[in-house]
Amino acid sequence: MSNEDQRYQAQERLLFFYLTTAQQAIAELGHESFTAPEHRSDEVKWLQEEYSNLVAAALIPHELSAAMALTLGQFFHLYRHFDDWIRVAVSGLDFMRQHKTGLSKGWALNNLALAYHHNRDFSRAITASQEAVEFFRSRNDQRGEAASLNTYGMACRESGLITDAVEASRQTYKLFHELDDHQHLSGALGSYAAALESDLPGLQEALALHEDAVRMAQESGDPRNLAALKNLYGTALLKVARFQEAEVEHRHALDLYHSIGDKHGEAAAWGSLGNALRALGRLDEAINAYREDVAISSEGSDVHALGQAWFNLARALDHADKLSEAAAAYQDAIQCFTSTEDDKSRMAALESLGFMLLCADRANEAIDYYYKAAELCRISGNADSLLSILHILCLALIDENRFHEATEVDNEVRRIRSL
Repeated sequence: MSNEDQRYQAQERLLFFYLTTAQQAIAELGHESFTAPEHRSDEVKWLQEEYSNLVAAALIPHELSAAMALTLGQFFHLYRHFDDWIRVAVSGLDFMRQHKTGLSKGWALNNLALAYHHNRDFSRAITASQEAVEFFRSRNDQRGEAASLNTYGMACRESGLITDAVEASRQTYKLFHELDDHQHLSGALGSYAAALESDLPGLQEALALHEDAVRMAQESGDPRNLAALKNLYGTALLKVARFQEAEVEHRHALDLYHSIGDKHGEAAAWGSLGNALRALGRLDEAINAYREDVAISSEGSDVHALGQAWFNLARALDHADKLSEAAAAYQDAIQCFTSTEDDKSRMAALESLGFMLLCADRANEAIDYYYKAAELCRISGNADSLLSILHILCLALIDENRFHEATEVDNEVRRIRSL
């Protein structure tokens, strides 16, 4: 046997060991992923200790590595390793496209779509999930079609494609219902409700569906799923000004996430609870809730979630006239959104900070942030937001006697309105 053959066989044995051990460890994640390190099983500890080696192994062009890409998706998601998830998913899918394997290209596409979605690259998530849907439909695989339709619907909802999101979510629920898949049925119904509530006429129907989804989750006995659906329901209640009921649902979600040690979910529930408390006018409590969100999110690796936590805290501090603290929180939010290249959220944070400074008679400082926000609007092609920002910027420039700049901004406003 040649040295090359020996090397190949040794590599294959190593990859097989990593794949099978990872599969066993992943099976434990649903029970132990968020427990204290000293209480985790050896398998779950192994996943974390071998993380860098697992990623390196999953990037090798080999069928076992491509299988590992599918296996590790849940781990990447739970621990928010989104960039590595995308790298590994792309590598595995590329190998499947170039070689005939026993693996499903459809599940690889959906795995990649989920990675893009959680990394907030919704355009790529839509493209990959559409391809996955077509793959499964061509093979009459209803379970795969339902899973990829769910991913597609989530990405459409985040992209503002509400009609597509509602239809995809409706089809997802229908397919899981036909499959009698109780494990995924409540989540699918919750996603359908969340899509419907994005459209004002569907809000009342969405609330009824949220209630049904929560009831199903309670019957299934999955605390993580129940927590997620209660948090969704609370957010919907907030939209119809049922603030006290929203607070109750968010507190239930918070308790459930805390009971299973799910720090990411707990942070999200604190943020949602803060929104309800702020709507109720209990500003000090809201600020404390947002601080809890920031504290927990700071310990994790989801930078966008941390940015949103800082932004929520900044707005509450701003409302409480704690300007110095609010300005610092806005800056932290902007830094997070810049690092994740979320221009939409960064623009909102820049505009909010600018407006706060303007109201505090600090127009000269505010102008810089309005200029930056306007540039992001130009890049994204958001003409409506750009007009609003330019209007305020023009007034601020006049207030500071910067008349030449104000004239230039006013001319840009006229050009946009003439289009």
